[in-house]
Amino acid sequence: MYKRLIFISLIFGLLYSGGSQNLNEAAVKQYVATYHSIAQSCGTEYHIPASILLAQALVYTKAGTNHLAKFPNNHMAVTCLKTDVDNRYQQDNNPNNLCFRKYVTVEESYKDYLNRIKENAIYAPLFKLQETDYKGWAMGLQKIGHSTNPNYGTILINLIETYQLTQYDLQPTIESKLEPKEPVIVEMPIVVEIDPSLLESINKKNEPAKPDSVVNIPQEPTFQVTLTDSNNIPEQIQVVSIENNQNVSVPVVPEPKPIVSKVYTIFDTTGLKTVYYPYSDRPVYLKDGLKFIIAAKNDTFEKISKSVQLPETHLRLYNDLYEYKYEPVEGEVVYIQKKKNKSKVEYHTIEMGESLRYISQIYGICLEKIIEKNEDANLGIGYILCISCKK
Repeated sequence: MYKRLIFISLIFGLLYSGGSQNLNEAAVKQYVATYHSIAQSCGTEYHIPASILLAQALVYTKAGTNHLAKFPNNHMAVTCLKTDVDNRYQQDNNPNNLCFRKYVTVEESYKDYLNRIKENAIYAPLFKLQETDYKGWAMGLQKIGHSTNPNYGTILINLIETYQLTQYDLQPTIESKLEPKEPVIVEMPIVVEIDPSLLESINKKNEPAKPDSVVNIPQEPTFQVTLTDSNNIPEQIQVVSIENNQNVSVPVVPEPKPIVSKVYTIFDTTGLKTVYYPYSDRPVYLKDGLKFIIAAKNDTFEKISKSVQLPETHLRLYNDLYEYKYEPVEGEVVYIQKKKNKSKVEYHTIEMGESLRYISQIYGICLEKIIEKNEDANLGIGYILCISCKK
């Protein structure tokens, strides 16, 4: 199932907001020389640029000089889970009382961090990028709210380019660098076999062959194709039969149009109940105890997050969005608090264009809960979906 966003190192966006200018150059070079092989092997295994891993570790460990690097071997600032008992580390003068995981080796900390984000659906689009696209990774991490620092992506890019960390990324092979060539079309010559006696006859008379001596070379079949367009009648292809010279009509099956998933929108606010919300000038509505706003034209989650004073990452999680490039459409309902686990409605029949997320938005139910109650692989149109039924 989808997991909540792991708030790894969010606090570090504030602690190290200075970025690369606060790092000692000699310490950076020493760190890279010591740990670049770990970043390379982990980058290859998890399909992520090694330069991104090195830049992140440089920020979180202050180039290997802070307490996270020296004591718990935690180079990615991974925080504790509830299940962590013997591998917990807390600094005595930690003002935020944060608990970090303790590792035996540095490589273990890299892999634990990568396993966490690999299992988290919100990071899934990043793993589809090329393994050399460090800029895509950097700005993608910033976009999904991996750090509270609004310049997180720029900091990573500056570190990578300043210290030429891309040299440790997986390099494309020679074959992949070659431009694709145009396909070569080879025309096969037509071989004609002629009776030798005919050649002798021609040579003797030294004159063109008679009409009845002409060799007929069979031609490739030819087809005459005409298309008729009609709003109600499918296109017909008229094929001229070589054998009996008759026209045969073959219907053309049109390609099916893609089904566009519905979006839960509200344009008529008549009858909607508004609620006092001191953190925003936008009207905030209430439905079944859930607060939500209605997206305006050209709205973005970044704009909405600033207007309601909530992190963009929280908004996407509240609305079960794991595609970080998705932006709301005009009139779309955007919840500003976590959706419920139950609803008054027990069942819902899936209709054309309805996705599970769309249905979860309608009823204000966490998508994860709907998936848990409906583990059938044959979900589709007409399927009776359990919303809050007892199973």
